[in-house]
Amino acid sequence: MKDVRAFLDSEEVDYDSAKKLGPAALPFLQELAEGGNLALATKAVYLASLIKGTAARAIVERAAQSPEVLLRVTAASGIKNMSERQSGKIFYALIDDEDPGIRKVAMNSAAHFTAQKALKKLSKLASSDKESFLRELATRQVARMKK
Repeated sequence: MKDVRAFLDSEEVDYDSAKKLGPAALPFLQELAEGGNLALATKAVYLASLIKGTAARAIVERAAQSPEVLLRVTAASGIKNMSERQSGKIFYALIDDEDPGIRKVAMNSAAHFTAQKALKKLSKLASSDKESFLRELATRQVARMKK
């Protein structure tokens, strides 16, 4: 925990170096992600998104289900650090979030997705999202995926 906190306590976290802590850091990241300090929790979730494995994905998944908007947006941002296979469930949960900012971050973070399921979901959002800027973003993502 001391090593994890040394990275996460800084105002500007060096995530490239911090991710080298690897899977051994995950129990501590989980503890911080579920703790009462929101700033540390968001940093812990983002760092978990950079570490491969089921336990790392579980930390990000729990954040995606949080009632706390900042944890959900952090989970949405973390999608870009994970494979489509690893983060798909998280993406599909967040792309339907009530908060349009979270939907936007999830869409942008999933720019590397290629699955037909993602294409179908984004196609639907391109015509049905409540927010015009999200319909436009989804339209651009669909066009990119079809190339």
